[in-house]
Amino acid sequence: MNREEEVKSKTIKISVEDVKNVIGIREKTIKFIRQQSNCKINISHNSLRQSECKIVGTKANIERALKLIREAIENKEPTKIASNENAVTFTRQIVNIPLTKCGGLIGKNGKTIKEMQETLTVEMILPYGSNFYETKPLQIIGEADKVKAASKMVEDFVNREDGKQ
Repeated sequence: MNREEEVKSKTIKISVEDVKNVIGIREKTIKFIRQQSNCKINISHNSLRQSECKIVGTKANIERALKLIREAIENKEPTKIASNENAVTFTRQIVNIPLTKCGGLIGKNGKTIKEMQETLTVEMILPYGSNFYETKPLQIIGEADKVKAASKMVEDFVNREDGKQ
């Protein structure tokens, strides 16, 4: 075995916000990165701000994995998760939710937002914390038509007087 084929490992730090982009909806992004790089990749959540990502593979494969991880983190436009047979394009849309409507949108034990996600097969991410003044940015991620439908459903929910579905 030459030096290039020797199995190595590399550990990098990823912010908690970026982990969502690296893992992706239903782990599609991380599975794609593993498949394309031929590396074992494990992400462990060590703190509230940063996670560790351990990558195991040959030097060339680790470099490929790092490139794909960087692309996933930096991605602001639609994400393409693809194999040669089929491709699915995911988009991300931000809907600003008034603070007074966040609790109703989430629902008891997260029931309302979970039902919306399951019904429309999208991922919805509403940041936790109190460092927002008037609105919180709800990220909706999924296939374009489903994101559009989810965005409309959320906007309808927000515009209702009683805040209930």
